[in-house]
Amino acid sequence: KKYSNNLKSFNSKFSLNNKVLSSDKIEELEMLEGFCKEYSLNCIFLNGPIHKKLIKNSNIFVNHLRKDIKTKFKNIKYYDEILFYPNHKMGDSLDHIDTKFKNESTADYFNLIKNDLLR
Repeated sequence: KKYSNNLKSFNSKFSLNNKVLSSDKIEELEMLEGFCKEYSLNCIFLNGPIHKKLIKNSNIFVNHLRKDIKTKFKNIKYYDEILFYPNHKMGDSLDHIDTKFKNESTADYFNLIKNDLLR
């Protein structure tokens, strides 16, 4: 079952607005930031791909996420642009691209970060 083949459908009432950045995720990012700083690494944080309708329903979550990441982590380059895709490009979940579109989404991410890859 996939969104791309219409065997899954998006619930228009679903959003991420009741979610927060978990303490486990914050701890994970703190460890990553420490490692990046200790070894002078160019660390980049990107949001994964997401269903277009879900991101439109989740503006409160997105605003909190952007604020939390930017204010808490100074040694990680955070790209707050969220790449979203329409239903026909989504795979088996709201944050998985259908395999037919992986090359496209990989190119989208590469184009987003390419200027920071060789620092």
